Amino acid sequence: MIQGKRKIILKEGVPVEVISVLGGEVQTTIALVGRASKQFNNTASLESHRRGHFLPEITVDSGYIIHNLVTDDYYIVVSTYDEVIENQKAATVAHMVRSNGVIDVSGEVEVADENGNIKKLAQIKYADLRVYAQGITFDLMQYQPGFFADSKFILYAPGVDINILDRIVFKVGGRQIPLKVTTTDYISYPGLVLIQVHAETRR
Repeated sequence: MIQGKRKIILKEGVPVEVISVLGGEVQTTIALVGRASKQFNNTASLESHRRGHFLPEITVDSGYIIHNLVTDDYYIVVSTYDEVIENQKAATVAHMVRSNGVIDVSGEVEVADENGNIKKLAQIKYADLRVYAQGITFDLMQYQPGFFADSKFILYAPGVDINILDRIVFKVGGRQIPLKVTTTDYISYPGLVLIQVHAETRR
């Protein structure tokens, strides 16, 4: 049974890269990648759900990024569990969401000069970080003059350090959308950070 599972993954799977953003490691392997069911997470679009089956010796965890080398899609791993057959681990099953953009994160970092003086400087903390953006509201609110779309999103991202004062630019389809961080959640999915954001209005 266990060898049968391995043969299915190797025969029916596709080449992928397993990327640990926090660890800076990349593994190349074969994995089964398919659409997940509604039972995975009814708060996100079913079209974005994916389920991956990985060989048991491959390390896959929440917050990892999977790059499908056939379709060139990227997925963010939300959670994983071990598939056990005959009291042995036969595969790692990952619930994933398909990345629909990247973000640049900038914020103040402390830098010491040659005299040991600490200064705070604005720097890019993370560039082109793969995320999945889930829309919460798209309310059209009136301002003076004209109208402004107050859009709110939750970003699923690898568990990098995000500060409430950081500035985020969401990039998709050649567009750059500035966003403001309102809350961060590192608890719901260890290894992953859920970043609630809305349209940035600061100058």
